[in-house]
Amino acid sequence: MRRPCRSPSPLGLAAICAGVLILLGLLLPAGFWWVALAMALILLGLWIIRL
Repeated sequence: MRRPCRSPSPLGLAAICAGVLILLGLLLPAGFWWVALAMALILLGLWIIRL
C-alpha cells in the first residue's frame, strides 16, 4: 500500500535548495549569480504586486 500524499516539509525543501545552491556556487562563475539575483528580485517584485 502506498502512503497518502502529504506536503513536503519546509525544512527538507530548504535543505535541498541550500545543497543545490552550494553545488551551483562551486561550478558557476560569479557573474551568473548577479544575473540570478536580478531575476529573483524582479520575480519577487512581480509576486508582491500581485498580492
